Amino acid sequence: MLNETRWFTRRTLRNFLFVLLPSLVLTLLGSLVSPQQPLAQTEADPGKLPAAARQVPDWDAYGSIAGVGVRLAPANTRYLDPKTGVPVTKISFGTDFPEVGTTNTDARVEYSEGGPYISREWGNGQHTILIRVVIGGLGIPYLGDYQRGGGVTNWRRFSGYPGSYPRFEQTSVFSSDPLTPRILYYVDNGKLYRYNTAANALEAGDNIPLGGLTVMTGGYLGWMQSSKDNDWIVFQWNTDSCTPCPGAQCQDVCSTCPWPKVFAYNKAGNGQLRSRDAPCMNEPHMDRDGRYLLIMDGGAGECGQGQQFELFWHLWDLSTDPGVVTCRGPVYSGHIGWARGLFAAANGNETANRDFYYTAATDLLTYTKPYADPNAFQPDHRAGQWVQNRTDAGQWYWGSNYDDGEATVESDPYCPNALGWSPVLPPACGQNCGKIFTGAICWNPTYQKPTIGIKAVYQTAAEEGDSNRLGHTLSQAGSVASMTEGTFFYDGGDPQVIGDEQLYVWARHDGIPTGRVRLAAPTPVHRGVGAQRHDGSEVRLLCHDYAWKDDRHESSADYYDTPFATTSPDGKLVMFASNMGKKDGRRDVFIAEVPLSTTNVVWTNVMNAVANGNSLQETCGGCGNAGAQSSQSIASGDGSMEFTAIETTTSRAAGLSVGNTDNTIADIDFAIVAWDIDAGDGHILEVREKGVYKWETRYFPNDRFRIAVESGVVRYYKYVNGTPSLIYTSTVPPTYPLLVDTALGTNAIIANAVIAGAQ
Repeated sequence: MLNETRWFTRRTLRNFLFVLLPSLVLTLLGSLVSPQQPLAQTEADPGKLPAAARQVPDWDAYGSIAGVGVRLAPANTRYLDPKTGVPVTKISFGTDFPEVGTTNTDARVEYSEGGPYISREWGNGQHTILIRVVIGGLGIPYLGDYQRGGGVTNWRRFSGYPGSYPRFEQTSVFSSDPLTPRILYYVDNGKLYRYNTAANALEAGDNIPLGGLTVMTGGYLGWMQSSKDNDWIVFQWNTDSCTPCPGAQCQDVCSTCPWPKVFAYNKAGNGQLRSRDAPCMNEPHMDRDGRYLLIMDGGAGECGQGQQFELFWHLWDLSTDPGVVTCRGPVYSGHIGWARGLFAAANGNETANRDFYYTAATDLLTYTKPYADPNAFQPDHRAGQWVQNRTDAGQWYWGSNYDDGEATVESDPYCPNALGWSPVLPPACGQNCGKIFTGAICWNPTYQKPTIGIKAVYQTAAEEGDSNRLGHTLSQAGSVASMTEGTFFYDGGDPQVIGDEQLYVWARHDGIPTGRVRLAAPTPVHRGVGAQRHDGSEVRLLCHDYAWKDDRHESSADYYDTPFATTSPDGKLVMFASNMGKKDGRRDVFIAEVPLSTTNVVWTNVMNAVANGNSLQETCGGCGNAGAQSSQSIASGDGSMEFTAIETTTSRAAGLSVGNTDNTIADIDFAIVAWDIDAGDGHILEVREKGVYKWETRYFPNDRFRIAVESGVVRYYKYVNGTPSLIYTSTVPPTYPLLVDTALGTNAIIANAVIAGAQ
């Protein structure tokens, strides 16, 4: 234990030598700061997310966010995902949304596939989004402007409503071209339109007249997608007999073969409109390069030949006119992800391999994860709107699921005694075992659930008066003997013996858990939103969606309780819907902010130090006036800086500041200070703001640190096993612009400094 008197004296000495004294003797350096040079916008980087490792949603934490739980929180409520720390914003609510005085019964995203329904970034961290809000029984599309680090403002209907507007889901796409991020294309009444969301008005362009380009008469158009530069926009046509159902946004896919025609519009080719006629085509997916169009066969078409629905597809090569169409399969092709030259999905046949990707140019199908691998990515829907670097050998696609790994006890046969069980006696019926599941677990569908085992048990909020809402996550105990209220223990028994497993559940609020708990054998991205590289080399978790569809228990589960996660063309935002754990027909829309790539700090105003790339070292032998600043700055919204202390024998400080006056700790608005003082259990690491002591912990050689502005709050992190761990949350709101600022002790090194969110 530290001697408090000695420790206070040591801290006071540090304040004088390294914080106060230099600030008294240094000349103001503010006039020497060079103007900040704007940089290109940063890119999304899913690699900064935690590896997907069966993380379990924390229903208890979710229910306490904003003091009332997410479901009751108003629009633009921001929170950090309880497991990943990713900023998430709830952007809709049932009252006074999207306009004051308006009441709605549901808010939804369009779909995972199709789109994009989120624009590229424009301005400084801004995106325009499209969602659908059910008012008076009608699904009305609204546009809004989202600010990264903030929320959505400027909600508005389409100017042509109720005449011309994207009437049904999957009838619109935002431009993927960085030069026209606020342009939206949509189809309605047999025409293709170009819409300026900034002016909230139709406009002519891309060989599309102001009044729209006539495509078909009769029926309706839908399932739109576009290429990376909008050179190609694709959609399909349905006949009058297969019109969308009335009311909220839904589509009747009909009992016969829908979608007899698919269109490909080439704005770069003087507005050329190509079409493909064949029965039973559905869900056209365009590779982001704009050459290949993969169209699912409904089963009875020319490619499906009467076989299983979604097992065959049409591959349309648009590189020549009119293009070549070939049949491909048999392999499952529903809810696929698409990238540049690639399509990714999972085979729904349990006797075959699982995850795969298809390279259209070489007609090569590559399996990445077999069923024998319990780490196979198993989203229910995939999204490929992100236009990535073509040279990236491992392109990402997003996926979301809603009932991953769910299982049941075949007949829920509990032991009759509800008084509890003795951890000493074998938990057999009649021996105080009222809180134990017995009998075989039903794993259907199986996948790798028996191999994974029950690793998650959720409990409804019945004791709070709401049995139709999930409210609690039970903790996993290490043994029956160590169980307490609110825990479970799973004994897998002999995996070769069916029914040998046993699950012990001690539900919250005591009592028999019958009908109150839900079981799961989680895959890597469990009931959440994640990203996988197409080659299967990396899977990351963005956040949990907290949607509850519960197919295993209810055959009438609502399909629209699925999250339908979808992303922006620059990959920076992911939008999804959630019923927030309650099945009553109400959904709201959420936006999660994908971490941004970092940029190496470029040092400026280097004084009594030497810069080596993005590292910095003091050279004046302890003159007390050594440091530098970044030439980049964070202009607004979220951003961060990171650095590494490669040794503990010197003292250094780095952080974020508005401007720079001198090279002292007192001049750094938000600083992490790594001292050369050994406290016995590690060297001293402090959080200081304008030189004022706030918090401390310990650090070791090669530890890495992060200071981040997240949703208007400054947080301090120390990396633990490659993952940032929160050590302190500031109570001081940041002002802008923020640059990286430093102060260096004798021979001190700040290594590998990076900045994110800089413009």
